[in-house]
Amino acid sequence: MAPSEPRGIPIALLRPDIAALARKYHPDLSDDAELAPDEVHRLRMTHLTQTLLADRAELSAAERDVLDAIAADRLLAKNADADADA
Repeated sequence: MAPSEPRGIPIALLRPDIAALARKYHPDLSDDAELAPDEVHRLRMTHLTQTLLADRAELSAAERDVLDAIAADRLLAKNADADADA
């Protein structure tokens, strides 16, 4: 059995703010368009950065660490419950 081709994410399933950002960068998208998962991830990161910057002109070091962690798909903290059990 051949592996299935990776499918895009329908723009209709994106949060409205993310879909609006996608249309800003790609104004020719149709209502039934699908975006590559990597593109959706990039759009989400852009939206998150813009949201954090909306109240001020600069990100704190902690906020930058959070964005970097999200981009790298890694956790920022270890399981605190495991420490409590020890």
